Amino acid sequence: ALDFATWAYYVDDEEFLQTHCLDTAGFDLELVQAHVARRPGSVGHYVAVSHTNKLMVIGVKGTSSLEDIFTDICGQSVDYNLGGDEPADRVEVRAKINDEVLTVVDTTCVEVVSGHERISVMQGYDEDLDVRCHEGVLISAKRLYDHVLPIVEEKVIHKDYRLVLAGHSLGAGAAILLGVLLRSRFTNLENLQVYAFAPPPIVDHDVSLAVSPYVTSVVHNSDLIPRWSLANLQVFLEFLRVVSEKLDEQGLRPTGPRTTAAFLRKLSMGTSGDLLMTAEQVKEAMEEAHDKVELRHPDHLYVPGKVLLMFEHWQDKPALDLNGENDKSTTFGDLKHYCSSGDGTMNVLRFIEVDGYRMLSDHITAAYYASIDSLLSTCISDETTESCSSSANEPF
Repeated sequence: ALDFATWAYYVDDEEFLQTHCLDTAGFDLELVQAHVARRPGSVGHYVAVSHTNKLMVIGVKGTSSLEDIFTDICGQSVDYNLGGDEPADRVEVRAKINDEVLTVVDTTCVEVVSGHERISVMQGYDEDLDVRCHEGVLISAKRLYDHVLPIVEEKVIHKDYRLVLAGHSLGAGAAILLGVLLRSRFTNLENLQVYAFAPPPIVDHDVSLAVSPYVTSVVHNSDLIPRWSLANLQVFLEFLRVVSEKLDEQGLRPTGPRTTAAFLRKLSMGTSGDLLMTAEQVKEAMEEAHDKVELRHPDHLYVPGKVLLMFEHWQDKPALDLNGENDKSTTFGDLKHYCSSGDGTMNVLRFIEVDGYRMLSDHITAAYYASIDSLLSTCISDETTESCSSSANEPF
C-alpha cells in the first residue's frame, strides 16, 4: 500500500508511472487517469485498474509544491454535511473491539461506548450528517471526488471491483475524506479500504473513530504532521505552563537579568546538573495537560481510523560520545522497530513530540519504508512472536 501512495508523486510522468511503478506491482494494473494539481485546494492523483484482479487503485499525491502548502495551511475546522438533498438510508458506525452498542433510542439515534466515552450517532436525514473537517483537505477531497466518481461508479459500483485508496501526507488526508464521501454516497460500499501514511489530523473525534472499519492510518515515530493540530498545540502550551511554574519555583524563569543569568547557568550544566522535573512529574504534567484539553471540542481534529504507530525505543538509540557524535558501534539502521495499534485520540498522538530533525525526517516516505522493512525483518527472524504473526496481515 505504501507503494501505491508513493507512486502518486510521479503523476506528472505517465510513462514512468506505468512502466516503472504500476508494471512492477504484480497486479496487472493499467493507468487510466492521471491528474496534476495546478492550484491550491486540489491534489494530484492517479487511477489504475486491474481487470484481471477486479481491483481499482487510487493513489493521491502528498505535499510537494507551493500550491500544496497553501492547501495544508488552510487548516480551519469547518462543518460539512454528508447528507445532500435526499434522505440517507443509513450512516454505518461499527464499534471497535471491546466497544458495544448500549441502546437504540429510536430509529435515528444509536448510543455507542468507545474506548473513551459514550457517543451518540445520529442516523436518518441530512441534517444529522454534519462532520467537522480540515478545510483545505476537504476542498481537495471534494474536487478529487468529482474527478473519480464516474469511473468508481462504472467499475466499483456496477462491476463490483475492489477499491483501494492510498496516500501519503496531504494525499493521505485527501484519500481518507474521499473514502468518507464515497461511503456517504454509496452506503452499501463494503469493498473499500483506505491506507493513509502520515496523515494530518483532519476529522472530528466521532468521525475519527467511526471510519475505523475501512481506514488504516500509519504513523512513523515522532513524525510531526500527524500531531500538528490546534488541540495538540493547546496540550503543549498547558505542559509549558507547568514547566514555567517549576522554573519560577527555583528562581530560573528568565524575567530579568538575575533570573536570566541563573537560567543560562542551569542550561550550561547540561546533563550533569539536577533535573528540573523528575520523570514522574513530567508524566503527571502530561496527564494534567491532556485532561484540560477537551477531546470532542468542535475545533479539535484527529488522525482518522485504526492507527498503527511504528516506533523505536529511545533506550535503543545510539549513545553520544563526549564530542556529541554517535557511537560507531551502533547505527540507526540497526535499531529495532516496534508497532502498536490504537486510534487518533491516543495520548501518544495528542502531543507535539519535539525530537530535533527527526520530527521532519520521520515524515518522508523513505523513513516509512525503512520502518516497515525493519518490522517485516523482525517478523521473519522471530516466528514465535505473536505480535509479528498478526502484523503480517497488515497492509504492508
